[in-house]
Amino acid sequence: MITTIETTFTGWLTDAKNRLASVGIGGFAFNTIWNLFLCFFGYRFYRFAITACGFLLGGIGSYALLGAYTQIEDPVKLIVAIVIGAAVAVIAYVLYKVGVFLLVGVSVFFTLFAVLGETSINDTTLVIVALVFGLACAILSVKFMKPLIIVSTGLAGGQGTVQAVCGILGVTSSTALMILGIAVGALGIWFQFKNDKRMK
Repeated sequence: MITTIETTFTGWLTDAKNRLASVGIGGFAFNTIWNLFLCFFGYRFYRFAITACGFLLGGIGSYALLGAYTQIEDPVKLIVAIVIGAAVAVIAYVLYKVGVFLLVGVSVFFTLFAVLGETSINDTTLVIVALVFGLACAILSVKFMKPLIIVSTGLAGGQGTVQAVCGILGVTSSTALMILGIAVGALGIWFQFKNDKRMK
C-alpha cells in the first residue's frame, strides 16, 4: 500500500512539474504574485494597481487589435502596444477615477467570467452578464470607491490565485475551483477591510 501511495504521489508530482514547465516558472510566479497582491492589497496600493491595470489593458488590447486589423510586423506591433499601454497607464494614474473605473470593471468582469464560466451558461450570455455587471460596478465605484475596490480586487485576486495554483496542481473540478476562489477572495476582502487604516 505504501508503494502504491508513493507511486501515485510521484506521478502527481511529475505531472505538476510538467504543467509548471509548460506554463513557465516566471509566468506562474508573476501570475500568482500579482493575483495575491490584488487580493490582499488591492485598495492599500490602488494607485499602483490601477496603473498596472491601465498598462495591461492598453498594451494587450492594442496588441490584439493591431494583430487583427493591420499587417504590422510583430516587433513594431509590440513597441506600439507598449507605448499605448504606457499612455493608458499614465492616464489611469493621473485621472485616478478613470483608473478606478477600469480596475473595478475589469476585476468584476474577469471574476464573473471565471466563476460563471464553470457553469452551463453559453459564452454569449456569459460575456453579456459579465460586461453588464462589470460596467455597473465600475460606475458605482466612482461614488463608492473603497468598498468596491476591496471587494472586486479581493474576489478577482482570489479567483486568479486559485486558477493559477490549481492549474499547476491539476485540480479541474469546477465546483472546487469556484469554492476555493470565493474562499481565498473572502479572506482577502476581510484582510483589506481589517488592515487598511486609510478607509473612510
